[in-house]
Amino acid sequence: MSSSTPYAGVDPASYDNVLGPVLFEPYAEDLAERIAPDLIEGPLLELACGTGILTAHLCSRPGFTIVASDADEDMLNRARQKLSGRPVQWQLADAMSLPFMDACFSGVICQFGFMFFSDKEKAFAEAWRVLKPGGRILFNTWDRATANPRSAIVPEAMRRVVGTNAPDMEKKGPYSFFDAAEISRLLDAAGFRQTRIEAVRKTGVYGDASIFAKGLIDGSPLVSYLKRLAKPEANRIRRAILDALLEQESIYGRQVPMQALVCEGLK
Repeated sequence: MSSSTPYAGVDPASYDNVLGPVLFEPYAEDLAERIAPDLIEGPLLELACGTGILTAHLCSRPGFTIVASDADEDMLNRARQKLSGRPVQWQLADAMSLPFMDACFSGVICQFGFMFFSDKEKAFAEAWRVLKPGGRILFNTWDRATANPRSAIVPEAMRRVVGTNAPDMEKKGPYSFFDAAEISRLLDAAGFRQTRIEAVRKTGVYGDASIFAKGLIDGSPLVSYLKRLAKPEANRIRRAILDALLEQESIYGRQVPMQALVCEGLK
């Protein structure tokens, strides 16, 4: 199943060890803190759990029964191995066709996954279907690339090297699901009520620029694009991303200012 997902070919270790502490841990902690155990009467379903970064925060808190799912087998295996022995049920699952009965979860939570679902209407409809009445959906998604200037160097560097052949990351990719009005419309169409969308700023810190620049490629769907290029062209993109990251250090140092939208609704 992993071959058909956006993260096919991504190195789970780079995603987990390099990008995880910088980009994903701050928002995983934020999401986990937003769900109090007394608000979850039954199991909690995590969609697109990846390497288990959010899962680790959830299962470290008492009172949660967690089913963690992902459509990419390699990422799910990394999570399963990393959190071996923790109270988590692991499930290989497509968020647009969930293998669960109706109304069996009190919460559905997802960290930076909805932007990659090809049919978002279906994914929201599935989340609504498996939630119990009064159940809650909670997820985050990156704001536009310009609100995340350290990561915005990636599409900019690619445009400098390959021009119009570069993929548009605000139409498809990590920074493609930032329109709050569209998110609200999709939640409403799925049947959710009391929806709320909040812009949340966080700051990550990396240690070595060359390692972080490599992680931005090998730990993201961009690596699949680079594999289709001639090696010299792919190497120029890698160098351009590192150079841009180093150039930005005159402004940000090794900090990574970030902005995401945290979204929620009730069934």
